[in-house]
Amino acid sequence: MTHIDPHPSQTGITRRTVARGAAWSAPVIAVAGAAKAAAVSGPRPTVQFNGAYKLPGRSCGNNPFLYGFEFTITNTSTQTIWIYPNTLSVSTTPNYGFTYSGSTTAIQLAPNASQTFLLRMTGTNSGNLTFTGTYSLGWGHCATAGCDTYGHLPIADSLVVNGTPPDHTRCGY
Repeated sequence: MTHIDPHPSQTGITRRTVARGAAWSAPVIAVAGAAKAAAVSGPRPTVQFNGAYKLPGRSCGNNPFLYGFEFTITNTSTQTIWIYPNTLSVSTTPNYGFTYSGSTTAIQLAPNASQTFLLRMTGTNSGNLTFTGTYSLGWGHCATAGCDTYGHLPIADSLVVNGTPPDHTRCGY
């Protein structure tokens, strides 16, 4: 009687082995591509959050709940970068509903340069506020948000605000 093995031993490479190898190599290729793009693009800018200020009583326009968030941004690369202020988001505890209300024009920052920005936000309160939170701010290598082929992640960090004192001198930024 002849016995037929339902699971014959195989030699060489099977389709399953090829598929398993392809599944493992795809993520490596994607990560390597992102790392290469970041290396060509240069390092991320650094950001120092300097504080928040109340721009009081309609002194800077019609909104009575206007605040300024001050950041110093340093371009640590050898390429010009652009900061997209209209991508600024601030989330706080307690929630004061801050939304960006300033210029939508991208800000050019030369290589190895620093600049301080006061970005306007509207809130839901007009007081001297205390809060913690996070911010996120977009950047890239061209004047329009989203046109950069490097796909940079936003600059993001936490912030602590121990008060938003009124500042009448910062309306003309």
